[in-house]
Amino acid sequence: MKKVMGLSLFVLGFANLAMACDCALAPSPDVEFKESNAVFVGEVLETKVWEKTRLQVLYNLKGAGDEEIEIVATGMCGFIFELKEKYLVYAKKEKDYFTVTSCGQTKKFSAATEEIKHLITK
Repeated sequence: MKKVMGLSLFVLGFANLAMACDCALAPSPDVEFKESNAVFVGEVLETKVWEKTRLQVLYNLKGAGDEEIEIVATGMCGFIFELKEKYLVYAKKEKDYFTVTSCGQTKKFSAATEEIKHLITK
C-alpha cells in the first residue's frame, strides 16, 4: 500500500510539473527570428533531459556558426530534444549559453520545411 501511495504521489508531482509551464500565445516565426540570437537547422548529437543538448549545426540561418551549439535547459518550459533528430531551432543567448523554450517556434525539421523556405527567402 505504501508503494502504491508513494508511486501515486510521484506521478502526481510530475503531472504538476508538466502543467507548470503556461505559455502565452507563441510569437510568429518572423518575430521569433528577430528576437532570437541564433536560428539554425541542427541534428541532436547528445541530450540530457532537463540539463543540456548538443547539436550539430547543419544549416545556419542566423548567429549559430558552422559547427556545434549547446542548448541549456532552463526552467519548466525547456524544450525536450530527441537524440539523432533534426530540428529548426530558435535560440536565445543567456550569459554564456543558449536556451530554447517549448513556448517558442523550435520544432522538428520534418514539420518545418515551409517555414525554413520562408526564412531562407527573407
